[in-house]
Amino acid sequence: MPTLQVSLWGPYLAAASTIGATWLYFTFKEPENGQRRRYPKTSLFLLAHTLYLLYYILVSKPENMFETFKLPVNTAEDVLRALLIQNSETGSVDSRLELLLKRLGSFDMRLLYVRFGHNAIAQCEWCSSFEDFALYSLPAVLLGYLREAGVIGMLTLNSSERGYLRPLGIGSLVIACLTELYWIVTSPISVDTDLPTWMLHDQLLRYRHLLFLLLPLIIYKLPTVQVPIPILSNILSPPVSLTPEQKQDHYTTTLRTLEHLIPALHLAKYTKASIMRTPELRETAIKWWDEEEKEGKWMLGDEDLKKTAKMSGLGYGHGSSGRSEDDEPLRNSAGVAVRSLQQGAVPSEHWRL
Repeated sequence: MPTLQVSLWGPYLAAASTIGATWLYFTFKEPENGQRRRYPKTSLFLLAHTLYLLYYILVSKPENMFETFKLPVNTAEDVLRALLIQNSETGSVDSRLELLLKRLGSFDMRLLYVRFGHNAIAQCEWCSSFEDFALYSLPAVLLGYLREAGVIGMLTLNSSERGYLRPLGIGSLVIACLTELYWIVTSPISVDTDLPTWMLHDQLLRYRHLLFLLLPLIIYKLPTVQVPIPILSNILSPPVSLTPEQKQDHYTTTLRTLEHLIPALHLAKYTKASIMRTPELRETAIKWWDEEEKEGKWMLGDEDLKKTAKMSGLGYGHGSSGRSEDDEPLRNSAGVAVRSLQQGAVPSEHWRL
């Protein structure tokens, strides 16, 4: 079977040797001032991830018949077959490439070849439409982003100093994934009769590998000073683990609040009793409640207010009679509010009522 890939083993081995030796030297180099070496396992994991992606960028490139032979997409089927036979070790075309050549007899299939890549057209035997090839090829794209999200998660564990960078890494992957899927589905394909066509699938795959290569390196090299990232930090940040000193501060603040709240509740109880015992204060309180009753009757009789309350889901009809169906929303809301207050303000067994 002819090789439809252009592998660069020499540059890869040279780059891998240089990067690996330099990386290992700085990883296991003794820190200055007698400081403890930090996170060698994370550094080795990132080195393996970097060499893995360099292999896919330089060696395991996506197969593409037109890029290998430097031909435009509208090249005749007989020309492609002749080139495949000429570059084949057996002097024939295998069944997989035979299916590919048969499909490339349709110009629509050639456009799908540009959009979804060589493997989708050559390997998916049951695919026959745009939706079929999308269903076959897009899960691999999503799986790649999920795998890279796992790598970012390993670099930004809660126990590390880079935990605050998880929103940046995951957010970048989400945006890139949505953008790539949108381009795959909606980008127009233009075919030039003389020049090689810009292969959408292969180019997006290269950009994806470059993103997967650079993003973990950026996360690893960013400073460990925690800076909150707007919006993303509230959604994707790992749970905050408090130190013993921070927990003690929370306990102290809670006790101070309780020390202020309990006397305030006792004061409210005694103030109510004193109001009822003093004639002047009692008359003032009665007047205040009379005014409240008048205002309540005015609101219950206001037709515009009734319409507004009904539109907002808090309708009422005949006041406290409870005989109108319009009373139920407001009455139910008031009942829920009162019950929540009763549950949240349980009296102490030491209080005297």
